[in-house]
This record gives sequence, C-alpha cells and structure tokens, in this order.
Amino acid sequence: ATLGVSTELSQYYPGNTIRGYVQANVREQIHCTHISACLECTSQTAVRWRKREENRVRHRTTREKHILLRQEATVAQFDPWGNQVAQGLFQFPFEFRLPDDAPCSLVFQSGRNSATIAYQLQVTLTMGTSKHLVSRWLVQVVPRPQSPSLPISTELTFPMTSWCCLSQGSLSVKVSLPKGQWVVPESVQARCEVDNNSNLDVDEIHVALKQNIHYTANRKFRDVCTIFSVAKLGRLGAHRGFGDAQQSQAKLAVLPLAPGSIIYPAAE
Repeated sequence: ATLGVSTELSQYYPGNTIRGYVQANVREQIHCTHISACLECTSQTAVRWRKREENRVRHRTTREKHILLRQEATVAQFDPWGNQVAQGLFQFPFEFRLPDDAPCSLVFQSGRNSATIAYQLQVTLTMGTSKHLVSRWLVQVVPRPQSPSLPISTELTFPMTSWCCLSQGSLSVKVSLPKGQWVVPESVQARCEVDNNSNLDVDEIHVALKQNIHYTANRKFRDVCTIFSVAKLGRLGAHRGFGDAQQSQAKLAVLPLAPGSIIYPAAE
C-alpha cells in the first residue's frame, strides 16, 4: 500500500484551518487497524562555535530542537480483530486548525549557523502492533498580508564638542519612513533631514539598513549582522554664527539585498 496527502491550499495563514484528505492505494488485501494524521511544527537551530583545547582551537556545532505545535487525529478506524482492507483506492478527510499566533515557516542560514521553523504532516497506516507505513509532507505557513501601517520617525540631536570639551554647537538629524512595515523585496524609502547648527563641517551622511540575526542553541549563541546597500547625503557646511543653520533634506531609497536563503520571512 502507498499513502498520499492532498490539501485545499498550497499555503496557509496563522488561524486558518488546514483541510485535506489522506489517500490510501491498497494494491493487495492487507490487515489494517487505523490511519492517523499528525501536524507538527518544530524549530531547529544550529550554532557554530570555537573551543580552545590545549594549543589548538576546535570548531563545534551545537544543535537544538523544540516542538512548537502538535495536533493528532485518527482519520480512519478499522476493526482490530481481523478486518481486512480490500484492494482499491480509499480517501479519508482530515482537518487541523492553526492557532492565531502560530509562527510562520522560516528557513535561514548564515555560514554554519542556521534556523528553521517547519510544519510537517505525518500520516501513519498501522498494520498490527509493530508494522507501520509512514509518509511525511511539508506544509507552508506564511505571514498574513499587512494592513497599511502608520508612518514612523525618529529625531536625534548630537552636541558637538572640541577636544577640550568646548561647545561647538549641535547637529540634529531626523529620519522618517512612510510606513512601519516592509516585506522582501520592497525598497525602503527614507526621508532624512539634517540641521547643522554647529561650526563644524559635515563631510558625508550615511543611511543604511541593517539586519541582525541572533542564533541560540543549548546556551551557545552567535550574532550575525548584515548591512544592506548604503545611501549617502553630500557635504553640509558649518553654521558660521549668522543666519539660519545649514539644512539638507533628501529622499533616499535604501535597496535591500536579495533574500538569499531566507524563505517565507515575516514582515518587520
């Protein structure tokens, strides 16, 4: 006999109900007690670290696995006392409801460090007490489409001083974004306003988008920082003590790199 699984959709959102059916193709008469289905979500991380032993440095990889979600259901029940399943093609429906806060599927790898969140459907056909036929399929859970979010902005003022702590004025920087959520492969549009109220020249201003990934596995950790494309503002002259402060405004497009090994990332 062989087992197959079919689901209504190829991708699901948190809170959706996964509906489908198990298909059993029995090529010859068999003894079967029941068919069960299990939906399991697991997270796995691997962290590469170094350990110094005597005069050598050895590299080690630590792994950790957690079951985040597990649901089980019996999709077909047969007479355990000698019921024979005849040759033929059989279909049995099933359904599993995802929690509203279910995590999304994710695959990310940076060198020897990796992190995954995966959903797996496992179907088991039990034939007697010790003989089983098991088949597994992956299910993809993706983020819900984001509703329009409000613009966000931040403003910082930096006091400028000389080597002997004498005040040289101040520099104010304001960065604003038209929305607070972005998805790959969108371009992040940023507006930068600089107010130079100091007597120092500003040679160049960089605006960059950084991605920080923190891997943990069995108390070992690794931080990986990726800097995406950098946008630049030109020279901004000093405030010479008369008139208004020197100002510069620009609309910048900080283009993120391709997602690479990230699969089904959440929007942030």
